[in-house]
Amino acid sequence: MAKDPAFLFYPNDWLGGTMTFNRHLKGAYLDLLMCQFNSGRMSMSDIKNVLGESDYNNYWDSSLKKKFIKDENGNFYNRKLEDETKK
Repeated sequence: MAKDPAFLFYPNDWLGGTMTFNRHLKGAYLDLLMCQFNSGRMSMSDIKNVLGESDYNNYWDSSLKKKFIKDENGNFYNRKLEDETKK
């Protein structure tokens, strides 16, 4: 059976987890989540490509990095998204 092209989205969790993010930062975060959903765990190169140089420099270390875990291979993933994708 093919992979379902969707995952559950929990609005209250999203609001609580991004309450301090401005709209631009929320969009950048969502772009990273979509990259992970479509391609799996992300390398630093993937992250820089998705965010672009300016957003990477402005937002990765200060805000977005805390939403992802670095695995033993140096790739990043959001645990909740990975768990939901596996379901």
